Order: sequence, then C-alpha cells, then structure tokens
Amino acid sequence: MNEDNYKSTKEMMNSASKNRLVHEEKGGVELPLLDEVRNLIITARRTAAQNINILQVITNFEIGRLIIENEQSGKINAEYGKIPIFSFQKV
Repeated sequence: MNEDNYKSTKEMMNSASKNRLVHEEKGGVELPLLDEVRNLIITARRTAAQNINILQVITNFEIGRLIIENEQSGKINAEYGKIPIFSFQKV
C-alpha cells in the first residue's frame, strides 16, 4: 500500500468515525453494528469510485501523450500544421 492509498484509507476510516459521532450526538444512542458497517462500506465504495475516476483521467491523458509522441516523432508540432489552410481548399 503506497502513501497516498494509506492516507485515503485513513481519511475514510476517520470519516466513518465522524459519522458515528454525529449520529451519537443527534440521538444520544450509538449506531448498531450493522449501521456502522454499512456506513463504512458506503464510504469505501465512494472513495474507490473517486480514485478510479482519477486513475482513468490520468491513464487517458498518458495514452493521448503516447499517441501524439508517436505520430509526431518527437517533433513539437505536427507536419500538417505547416501547410496553409487555403491549400486544403479546391477552387
């Protein structure tokens, strides 16, 4: 488990603990075990979905970068950018 995953897991656990405290303050009664487990699972799923979304964005960005590098052969600009627009038009 890397440092970021550890922090996310720790934050998730703290969030679940805070939720329990809020419920205890409202009714003065501790949540039953089943409710605590349910809240922990819901929080874990939410955190996992957010992390997966972030990973998907980074992966898509890297795929695009690799395609651009391959297509342009390391050049800053693509070759088609040097051709004037009017040369594409046929009269």
